[in-house]
Amino acid sequence: MIKIFLNASFEDRAKHVAERRGISLEEAKEDVERSDEDRRSLLKRFLKKDSVDASLFDLTINTSSKSYSKIADILAEAIRSISEG
Repeated sequence: MIKIFLNASFEDRAKHVAERRGISLEEAKEDVERSDEDRRSLLKRFLKKDSVDASLFDLTINTSSKSYSKIADILAEAIRSISEG
């Protein structure tokens, strides 16, 4: 199994949520903050971690400056490379 963490800035995530759900940017920011807090709580409760630890993943990708197509290409290549290795 390969573990991949997709990361983006708070602003980029809020903009994406606003566009995808058709809500205001302010409402989207509140949703992203709530989601981040829920994720932190789960990590703390189940993994005893305070934040996302990059060492838990095989690959981390900052998606902020990449198109969906580019991210898919990176993922496909990484999976191919790891599978062959």
